Amino acid sequence: MVRPVLSDGILELGAPLPDEAVSIGGFNHIGTRIGEVWRVKVAEATKNPGDPTHLRHKDIVVDRVVRLRVFDQSERRILTGVPRTPNTPSRPTS
Repeated sequence: MVRPVLSDGILELGAPLPDEAVSIGGFNHIGTRIGEVWRVKVAEATKNPGDPTHLRHKDIVVDRVVRLRVFDQSERRILTGVPRTPNTPSRPTS
């Protein structure tokens, strides 16, 4: 997965999802445990007309999300990505 850009309500993927993608979710890490923050069905996320790389859904949030995962119909993970958020510096500034 190309480095996706995550903001509240919007997910810019950089490349279209594969046809077998059914749902996409945001996950966090607490110690060694991975927890689901949100998950939306790809069919329910509205896409910008003519652009399959942008998803919009009210449940997509930035808070605590450090990993994105895409699942197929049998709930098997088919893609994983590390999102970045807009306006976040890539390195500390002083």
